[in-house]
Amino acid sequence: MKCTRKETQLDRLTVGNIQIDQVRSFSCLGTIVNGNNTLEEEITERTVKGNKAFYANRTLFKGNLVSRKSKLKLYWSVIRPIVVYGCETWVLKVLYRDSQCLRGKY
Repeated sequence: MKCTRKETQLDRLTVGNIQIDQVRSFSCLGTIVNGNNTLEEEITERTVKGNKAFYANRTLFKGNLVSRKSKLKLYWSVIRPIVVYGCETWVLKVLYRDSQCLRGKY
């Protein structure tokens, strides 16, 4: 992968007799890396994963069997880490900072 803001044509890399395809983006340790060095795809993916985790536990959050304190502990220990995983390395622009997913939707 070439990390550049310019549009480049995807080439094949040949190592010995093996040809390796170039990709526009890939996932490494749960983080999406792309050739444009942008975060839109990463933030969208984190939001989707957080929503999946929330809706997988929807019955616990909506029901009355679990106390509010336990629901908050579940949120802070399961849902929130999924959404903000790797955020220490994000370079946020005003567009990202003001987006709904980072402002307090969760």
